[in-house]
Amino acid sequence: MCIDAPIATARIEMGNSPPFEHWMLRDLRRAQAIALAEAGYDEGVADRKKNPVTASSRASAVAGVYNKAQKLSDRAAALDAWTSMVACENS
Repeated sequence: MCIDAPIATARIEMGNSPPFEHWMLRDLRRAQAIALAEAGYDEGVADRKKNPVTASSRASAVAGVYNKAQKLSDRAAALDAWTSMVACENS
């Protein structure tokens, strides 16, 4: 899915130019991880947002084997926070 055109249109409508640098979808994943970490969310929660099958944030090999917690409520809260961040609801 190409979202460059809608973003460029929105930027022009908001009076922003020139267009921002080339980006890739993984840049959004990185932005999400950084924003959630800055907002105080646990790295393991942010990691599960990017890779839901990971067992932990890989603090140790043992944790990866034994810690199978999914942290679903924490992940939901993190997604709600991310939604508010990108929807500019906090400004």
